[in-house]
Amino acid sequence: MNNTKPTRKNTSRAPVLAASVIAFCFSLHLVDANASEQLATEKNCFNCHAISIKKIGPSFIAVATSYASQSKANERLSKKIREGSWGTWGWRPMPANTHVNEEEALQLALWILSLKDSEMKEAALHTNQRLTHDQHIQQQKIEHHRTDRHGTPAAGWIAFQ
Repeated sequence: MNNTKPTRKNTSRAPVLAASVIAFCFSLHLVDANASEQLATEKNCFNCHAISIKKIGPSFIAVATSYASQSKANERLSKKIREGSWGTWGWRPMPANTHVNEEEALQLALWILSLKDSEMKEAALHTNQRLTHDQHIQQQKIEHHRTDRHGTPAAGWIAFQ
C-alpha cells in the first residue's frame, strides 16, 4: 500500500496577488502625487517653481536630482521649505514659508523628491508648460520690478495667486 499523499499541482496565486498589490500601491502613489501637487498650488509654490523648467527658482525635478544622493533628503528639503534658504540656487533667496506646517512641508518634500522617478515625471508633467521666449522676457521684467537689487520682495509687492 502506498502511504504517500497526493501532490497538488502548484497553482500559486502569488504572482497575481503581487501584481495586484503593486498596481494598488502605484495607484495610491498617484493619488498622493495629485494631492501633493494640489498642496503645492495652494501654498503658492508654483509662483516661483515649475515641475521641469526653471522659473524664479529651480525646477522641482532639478531640486529632486540635487537632493537624491543626500542622506535624509526629505528632512533637509522639508526644512528648507519651511525655513527658506539663500545661496543654494544662486543669488535669489527662497523666503521662509511659515504658512506651511511641518507635515505639509514633509509631504511637499517627498513629492518633489519623487519627481526624479521617470514614471512620476510623466504623471506630473501634465500641468507643466514651457515658457516661450516672449513669456520669459515678460517674466524677467515682472521679477525685476517686484524685487529689490538683493532679490527680496519690493515694498508693496503681493504674491501672485
